Amino acid sequence: MFKGVFMQELGYFLTDVVEIQSLEYSKKLQTLAKYDGFIHTNAQAVWNLARAPNGTFGNWWGAPPTYRNKLQFGVETMGSGVAALLCAARVDRLSLSLANATQCS
Repeated sequence: MFKGVFMQELGYFLTDVVEIQSLEYSKKLQTLAKYDGFIHTNAQAVWNLARAPNGTFGNWWGAPPTYRNKLQFGVETMGSGVAALLCAARVDRLSLSLANATQCS
């Protein structure tokens, strides 16, 4: 499932951006803000729409799991869902670390 890999790599990319010493603080914040809505919208869709009653994540993040929309469940779909949730958590952590860094300065 490519969306899971994309979300995972997007999280790594944003971590690298925040860790660039020569990059201005405002650019780091701007980059995080640019992707924040996209990342959290996907994570919320995974949690609220693609999660089955048994806790597994389906491949369709745009609708609740039913047999009509032919959801697939498997290790791949679970990995994709978890990657989206972890990416959102990573962005939250990065935003918090940037906020704390400015308070300490």
